[in-house]
Amino acid sequence: MIVALAPFALVLAPRDNASVIVFAADGRAAAAAIAHAGGTVLARFSSFGFVARAESPGFAMRLYLAGALLVLDGAGRGGCLASTGRS
Repeated sequence: MIVALAPFALVLAPRDNASVIVFAADGRAAAAAIAHAGGTVLARFSSFGFVARAESPGFAMRLYLAGALLVLDGAGRGGCLASTGRS
């Protein structure tokens, strides 16, 4: 099953200096992970996540270390972030 998901992981893997979608056990935990990792919340994504960004490299790894359960590249999210150049 992991081999079948590998192509999706490559496409959805967050890049440095890009917006990311951060999921955790709940919204409070996601916001805490973003703050602890040195990022900025851009928008709420769901009751469990936020769209966030950090200028320094390694943001996704810091999010995982801070308790995020899933971190995805936010570039394909669409909506207003895609048109502002933030994603």
